[in-house]
Amino acid sequence: MADEQTSRLHAEIVQGISKTGNRYECIEVLIDGMPIGRIFPSKLEMAMIKQTLGI
Repeated sequence: MADEQTSRLHAEIVQGISKTGNRYECIEVLIDGMPIGRIFPSKLEMAMIKQTLGI
């Protein structure tokens, strides 16, 4: 029987400053602690996400 391992998906809200000096927020997606991508929702979408999470 093959040894199976379950990966853990995790997402974090990240704040940063772009190369042009603009502030931004995005959602960074990680699998087992390794970043695999970022999602850039609109300001309205991010506000709704934060409200839903109680942040």
